[in-house]
Amino acid sequence: MSWKDWKSKLRTGTYDKYQTDTERKQKLPQYVKKEDWDRFVDIQSMPDYQAKRQCGKRARKEMKSPHTSGRKGQAHVAEELRKKFPDKEISRTDVFVETHTRKDGSATCEQLDKIKKTVLDDPSSAYNDLENDALAQVLGPDTRGRVRGLGLGVSRTSMQHTHPYRIALQEEQASRATMQTQIDKLKEMLEMRLAEEARQRKEDMEHFFTSFSQSRSQVQTPTDRGSSSQMRDNFSTQQHPITATHTGTSLCRLMHLTKRPASVVAYGRVKGDSPDDPGCYKIILDEIIEGNVDLVIGEGKTEDLITGDETEWPKWKTVFY
Repeated sequence: MSWKDWKSKLRTGTYDKYQTDTERKQKLPQYVKKEDWDRFVDIQSMPDYQAKRQCGKRARKEMKSPHTSGRKGQAHVAEELRKKFPDKEISRTDVFVETHTRKDGSATCEQLDKIKKTVLDDPSSAYNDLENDALAQVLGPDTRGRVRGLGLGVSRTSMQHTHPYRIALQEEQASRATMQTQIDKLKEMLEMRLAEEARQRKEDMEHFFTSFSQSRSQVQTPTDRGSSSQMRDNFSTQQHPITATHTGTSLCRLMHLTKRPASVVAYGRVKGDSPDDPGCYKIILDEIIEGNVDLVIGEGKTEDLITGDETEWPKWKTVFY
């Protein structure tokens, strides 16, 4: 408890109940030393101190709109409102209503209900200029040297001078908030795209290695399954039943190995199975569409080849037409 509140409690709870100092000094309050209480009674009974108390009581009765913020100050109340309502712009009307409303919801002045009704009828009136907002409409213009709802030390002149800077600051803060939202959104989209591309690459590689392993498993020694030509024919029949064996030339498209959806890398003709890898065809190129694609066998890219050259391409990425 502050000294101000403790002093008020001693006056109203004990001192004011008795008429003489003798009676007051005999009624020692709890938690107070005898010598301190006697000194307190002597000070409170001094004529000049009594005159100050009476003057304060009269001033209190003459107050038309006492505030309820205590020593907190209206700037402190405004900051609390901004934290409580972060999405709302706090005006001086909001601060005035908050500091003139008791804990039980009752008003400390008659004009408070009129101010609330003005804001209710026209919400934008709370954000008008100092001469036309809800407070000015109900209470009249501010007197010289002060601005209602903004506390001590604030004048109309200072408000007018700082208004352009406050508007610029608000616009800058709004712009930064919008930019940060856009950055977060782009970051999220980029992360999702990278994750999707990684997933697709993983699926393509798994598909490639699965097909390659199946192709290799078809290869057996001549003593087990016959000649190598028979093995190639069996493999081709299982992998591409539409073209049972591709011993002659067949028109085909060479599809991209990793891109989704797969695009056409080149057009060509199937000459036969690759002698080095049973999972690939030997292709005679007729037209190259994409040049920056890695070759399956050896180093280099498709741009290093020309029409008529031979290359090898995986069977699972060869489409006949």
